[in-house]
Amino acid sequence: MLIIFITTALILLTAYLLMIIFYKNSDKKIIYEFSTGPAKLFVVLSNIFFWLSFIIISLEIVIYFFTRNEFALWIVYGIFAFVAILGLLMLYDNLFNYEAIKSNDLYVHRFFTTKTISISEIRQVDIEGLGLVFLDKDGNKLMGISIETPGIDTFLSLINERKKGEIINLDIFVRTPEDDDEEAITQYESKVNDVLSQIGQDYRKEYPNNRIKFKIISILLAVIGIPALSITLLLLGRDIISVLTITLLLTTVALITIPLNISKMDKELKNDDIWLGNKYYFQNKMVVGSNRRKFKSTRNFCIFIIVFGVFFAIITTVASLQQPTVIDDFIPITGKLEYYQRTSGKNEYLAIALEGMATEYRLSSVYVDGFDDSFFDEVKKGDIITIYLNDLNEKEFHSNSTDRKKWANFYMLTTETKEYFSYEDYINEFNNNIKMAFIMMVGSIAFIIGAIVAMPISYKLYKKRVREEHLSL
Repeated sequence: MLIIFITTALILLTAYLLMIIFYKNSDKKIIYEFSTGPAKLFVVLSNIFFWLSFIIISLEIVIYFFTRNEFALWIVYGIFAFVAILGLLMLYDNLFNYEAIKSNDLYVHRFFTTKTISISEIRQVDIEGLGLVFLDKDGNKLMGISIETPGIDTFLSLINERKKGEIINLDIFVRTPEDDDEEAITQYESKVNDVLSQIGQDYRKEYPNNRIKFKIISILLAVIGIPALSITLLLLGRDIISVLTITLLLTTVALITIPLNISKMDKELKNDDIWLGNKYYFQNKMVVGSNRRKFKSTRNFCIFIIVFGVFFAIITTVASLQQPTVIDDFIPITGKLEYYQRTSGKNEYLAIALEGMATEYRLSSVYVDGFDDSFFDEVKKGDIITIYLNDLNEKEFHSNSTDRKKWANFYMLTTETKEYFSYEDYINEFNNNIKMAFIMMVGSIAFIIGAIVAMPISYKLYKKRVREEHLSL
């Protein structure tokens, strides 16, 4: 442990010093006509992160000799080693990542690579999050730059000088002496109001159709989604009363929220066209950059579905391929019943304890529905029962309701006269769980296929619609 602490401290310090030395000897100001600089605030924060973590890790070397609580030391080490590395990455990002101009080319340096972009390739500039993106004639992203980047005004002005009036929206972000001219400001505000008014008029014109679409989609989602959820809960073993309660609650919510949302949309039409245009600016497919936003939103959602779907499909596939334990492989344990306890809710299970045994035996929630409830009336404390395990691996737990500190799963329970959870019951519940896993696996695959199909369709629509964009502030 001590060697790891010392080695980590030395590596972090060496990396920091090398970074500073390389930055001081950087020749980017000589190579390029202009380059953006590091943000001083982020440089200061990066240094604070690094040095605070470095000092604490170094102190751990001293603390090591006064305490042997290795667990606490490892926790502190892990947290601050991560923060120190994060500080170094932030510092590197601010010192070595930059945008530069030379002749008619842009140079975008990100970590260990430099991308060269000809200014002639740029067709338009658009806002994305807290930055600007440069797009080519097909709407593909060439580069991005934060609006907080030091030197961004000069950077944009130099690009504008080389391709003045040819890059859509660039003149909006380039600051000129005319920006402080009252007449120019008035003309710009008039142009903005004209564009917003046009968008508002388009929204008002399309509203009746959009209102019908919203109503139909909302009703379909409620009619299909609520019963689907109810059926899923029933298949998962939820009791009919709770499922009916949830169904009634969701139906009530749908009946209230759908009319409320429609009423809210109707009231918005009382506002003027400029107000509507400002609110629904990017919903108009004729606005420059709107279709790219929609495509990115669809793409990101599809990627999320694919990643989550693959993860879920792997889990459910593994679960659906499980095989039941052969009856001869079960291990019987016989004893006198000391207590039983059946929990309810999300982690429902049946707990059994036998006299003289330090382990609590549990029937998992995935099997408990097949258990014969007459057990609770017919079997009393002190009666002899036999439970069957598939292994003797016991897990530790802590509870205030029992003095037992270990537990293990059981899969069959019998007495001398009756089987309350037989091997047939076990097989039936096992097969039900396999069927459920298989259904969920098929559903996951269906979602994955749907997302994969949706992405190229969305991209083709985006490419088609981006050529029709012409409205811009």
